[in-house]
Amino acid sequence: MLVDFRLASTLTTQTFNGDDLASFADELVANAKTFVDKYREDLNQCIMKRLGKK
Repeated sequence: MLVDFRLASTLTTQTFNGDDLASFADELVANAKTFVDKYREDLNQCIMKRLGKK
């Protein structure tokens, strides 16, 4: 999609992307793991490995 930057500078983000952008972004990251979730999972696996459990 080619955008004329003169025209794009007069458009709001909502006009350019649509009304549903916020809900799309919310759904996109709803089930994403955070850094803390991943770190906790890795730490638990490391501890279980050292204790000899799987």
